[in-house]
Amino acid sequence: MTLLLLWRPAVAQSLCAPAPDFLHRFEVKLGEFVVLRGDTSNGRQIVVTRAEDGRWSIIEITEDVGCLLMEGEASEFDNGI
Repeated sequence: MTLLLLWRPAVAQSLCAPAPDFLHRFEVKLGEFVVLRGDTSNGRQIVVTRAEDGRWSIIEITEDVGCLLMEGEASEFDNGI
């Protein structure tokens, strides 16, 4: 577990790019589209993308730079809120 925690920041730093380009790459290469945007209390924006096959990503945008926080292979919409 400790190794994973030490490894994660290095990966996150390498998966950043200007936000418009970053989101465009997710759309073109992975078929993921923005399904949710939310603003945080510290001035950042969180964007969730999802593909029709269920693949998803969570991206944090700070000052027009997007960085991948998490990604996954399967998801479904839950309308039972």
